[in-house]
Amino acid sequence: MTRRRVRHRRLRRGETPSQRLWIQRAIREPGALRRYVQREWGSKGFTKRGTIRVSILRSLAEGRGRGGKRVTLKTRRRARLALTLRELRSGGEER
Repeated sequence: MTRRRVRHRRLRRGETPSQRLWIQRAIREPGALRRYVQREWGSKGFTKRGTIRVSILRSLAEGRGRGGKRVTLKTRRRARLALTLRELRSGGEER
């Protein structure tokens, strides 16, 4: 069995290898946002496919939790990153 070579994108001028992996660095605790939504909203926080509802992500990104409760800055950032990654996946067409 032969191994396939993985082609990596070349570094841009002034770019370090660690800068290319910004998503991996941004996600410090995988699953933390899902656990928070599960704890606060239960199954109502998720779609049938198991993804977090966009309406909940948007409210968390604005700083509003369940019942108008304020959420921490870390949770707001996690929700904002989830929305950003969602736009990257869909090609940025959603808004």
